[in-house]
Amino acid sequence: MKLKKIASLALAGIMAVSMLAGCKDGSSSSSSSENTTPATGVVAAVNNGQSAANKVKVTFTASSDLTDMVEAAVRQNGINMIDDSLRNVIVSMTGETYENTAKYTFANHKRVNNTGLNNTEHVALFAVAPVNTTLNVKPLTESAALKMVADIVDAEVAKLVETQDMTGVDLNDKYYTYSYTGEISDLVSATGTDGTTSYFVAYTITQTITEKTLEA
Repeated sequence: MKLKKIASLALAGIMAVSMLAGCKDGSSSSSSSENTTPATGVVAAVNNGQSAANKVKVTFTASSDLTDMVEAAVRQNGINMIDDSLRNVIVSMTGETYENTAKYTFANHKRVNNTGLNNTEHVALFAVAPVNTTLNVKPLTESAALKMVADIVDAEVAKLVETQDMTGVDLNDKYYTYSYTGEISDLVSATGTDGTTSYFVAYTITQTITEKTLEA
């Protein structure tokens, strides 16, 4: 069975990294003159940017579907979308309703109790507001944006665990282990009418749960 989640299991994310000093955060701009362009290198950035100290490693692959949705979201709604508005645009493109569809509702499944396994796979999607760079005297480069994305993904991956909390698990009890895979869009750049450039990324991480028995 599959249950897909939206928001923050450290499993997925839409990120907007603002690239020029003086960019405003908060309100959405929908100017049709904003152009979107896929950039490169994000898969390598997030795969290589994960800390060796993390309990798990998530290997990301490129997703053209996510890229298409990010590009469409930016074209339709502008480059200054906040977390929820950007996330909701992506959700609407799936044809699902966020409020009442479990497939796209967030829940944290890093711990599963021992009473039974209801779902074996979970996918979540994050939204992160644009990083305002008003304190920077120069615009950020694409490589700097990739580093920001890699750091954000790494911080989420760092929250993931391999095995549920084993407190109270006795011999012959059931327990659960977790494995993870990820998909990520291209790094999509968008330049507004004021010359402000932002980069956007959508990524998902799938958590697969395996039931095991504690043996001597």
